[in-house]
Amino acid sequence: MSENEMAKLRWRCRRGMKELDQLMLRYLDLYYADASEAHKNAFKELLDYEEPDLYGYFSGRLVADESDLGDVIKAIQSSPAINYS
Repeated sequence: MSENEMAKLRWRCRRGMKELDQLMLRYLDLYYADASEAHKNAFKELLDYEEPDLYGYFSGRLVADESDLGDVIKAIQSSPAINYS
């Protein structure tokens, strides 16, 4: 993956809530490069979701119907803390 593509994904990870920014960036930094194509596509799909839905998924109030999307959400939920401030 080119640096330009990663920069675009990094920009798309920016949200109205800093907490969501950090969760999305963690997945991008820790897991995205080694993820399967299905999981990469699921992550890109998540980038199109609205903040309330993302918060619902990451807090466990919402459950994803698709297994790939659910796998990515679980990876995001369990990713170790990294400070992006």
